[in-house]
Amino acid sequence: MRAESFHFQLSEPSTGVLPCAGEPVTGLLEGQILLAGTQTANGVLNLTAHIDFHGTFVGDLGHTFNLSATGTDQFSSLDPYIDLDFSGRAVSEGSGPIATFDGILRVYADDRPAEIVSWIFHC
Repeated sequence: MRAESFHFQLSEPSTGVLPCAGEPVTGLLEGQILLAGTQTANGVLNLTAHIDFHGTFVGDLGHTFNLSATGTDQFSSLDPYIDLDFSGRAVSEGSGPIATFDGILRVYADDRPAEIVSWIFHC
């Protein structure tokens, strides 16, 4: 059995709309992606992917939100990519609304950087 792990940095400018207030928000998501896998002698791949990220976002109405999220899943292949579900929450600094969110992070098998392909806020 062969085991390997890989660690990547995520830094992605992002935008969204906080539906509770109809407020567009903009900020930078930063975090860590960990891929750990084993491959058996007969070629079966067992891959675990984990994302942990955070960010500070500012809304058009002046509210500031601190976001944090995580996601973990298991896969049997990385080719050509995996889609890792994540979920988290946005906490307001001050009197603005609080929301949860979820999304999908796409991690590629080649040299392309990981990217968020879906991101939705919920009240």
